[in-house]
Amino acid sequence: MAHLAGHASHRLRSLTLTRCTSITDAGFQTWAPARFPRLERLVLADCTYLSDAAVVAVVAAAKQLTHLDLSFCCALSDTATEVVALGLPRLRELRLAFCGSAVSDASLGSVALHLHGLERISVRGCVRVTGAGVEDVLAGCGRLSWMDVSQCKNVEPWLRGGGVMRWGYDVREESAGEKEKAGYGYSDDDEPVPVAPMRSSPGRPRVRMPVRFVLEKGAGGLR
Repeated sequence: MAHLAGHASHRLRSLTLTRCTSITDAGFQTWAPARFPRLERLVLADCTYLSDAAVVAVVAAAKQLTHLDLSFCCALSDTATEVVALGLPRLRELRLAFCGSAVSDASLGSVALHLHGLERISVRGCVRVTGAGVEDVLAGCGRLSWMDVSQCKNVEPWLRGGGVMRWGYDVREESAGEKEKAGYGYSDDDEPVPVAPMRSSPGRPRVRMPVRFVLEKGAGGLR
């Protein structure tokens, strides 16, 4: 990790460290004084020993990140998610599957407040998330087009209440015919058209793509 910071920080564009469990916070502390101006994709999935301190160092060093995967980083807390939301304004994809204490309605509120360019998010298996947190993200992240809420047991009341239908559709019903039946569609020039069930500002219909929801494990082909 120190070698990467010292010799490759200005060249790296993408880095995957999945299941590199021998990396600890100390490794990322060597990143804190460095700068990774070209790094856009970073995968730290299953790096189970990383704490909030590692995320703070990453955010300080790699401000240009557009894709970040922290899935199964179970030692993180809400603070890590809030630091990401505040420090990575260019983020378009954030994966937080099975992050335990790192994801709650409160931390999703930070995501909604700051990551307006977010397009994809996974909170799969994050049992502290409820429909209120999901609604915050959907309302705040106007470019969101994909969301994995599978295995989030406390989101089930929101699902039963028709939350998916208000914002998009289940990826299991992704054929054009099914979307048309549900009331979602595109204009002839493939631009998004206003969708009546979606929320809008007073007097102004919201124009946005319907969100693709992953509701079951394995659906959509992403972790």
